Amino acid sequence: MAEDVLLAIVDEAVAAQPVADRVVAARGRPGPVSGAVTQTGGEQISVYHKLNVRLSRLSSTTASTSSESGRFGSSPATSGSCTRR
Repeated sequence: MAEDVLLAIVDEAVAAQPVADRVVAARGRPGPVSGAVTQTGGEQISVYHKLNVRLSRLSSTTASTSSESGRFGSSPATSGSCTRR
């Protein structure tokens, strides 16, 4: 299930990228920035913020699930933990 949610978040981010690219390109051109570009840029900030919130919630949910499974006897290899050397 978490994989489905992650895939949906990635799909939405990919779909939003062309608009973000156009805004960045328009902002990089010499001269004044139009109100439409500024409005679209603000909308893109909102889109990416919402995606970030959803990703953060997914990440914290996945982390707590991994911690809980680790407490019930899962091996480090299956609970997602690792040791740095």
